[in-house]
Amino acid sequence: GEQSWVQGHPPALVVILLGSNDQVSPGSWVEATTGEDRHVPLAEYKTNYKQILTHLRSLQEDLPLILVTPPPVVDDVKGARTNVAVKEYRDVVLSLGKEEDLPVFDLWEACEG
Repeated sequence: GEQSWVQGHPPALVVILLGSNDQVSPGSWVEATTGEDRHVPLAEYKTNYKQILTHLRSLQEDLPLILVTPPPVVDDVKGARTNVAVKEYRDVVLSLGKEEDLPVFDLWEACEG
């Protein structure tokens, strides 16, 4: 399966960029077929992110990881996406980088700076 392939071919680097779609306003992006709201609250986003990191490290203990913050967006006229919301998710990634002692590429800052 997938796990054995990864273990047989360890990556040189894993880059993780999550959160661009998670930060949409609650109720603004609902899946037509399932009725599932695409918004992920900040606390759940952080928990999910940490679970992903834990899983990746379980596959390869010394796995080189780089976290990438979500980039800024063009504020949506309907309010579904705003830079105020994206910045909150960016801040979670920055804090996770510190907590987990991982490098972070701040794509937000690179685009806004």
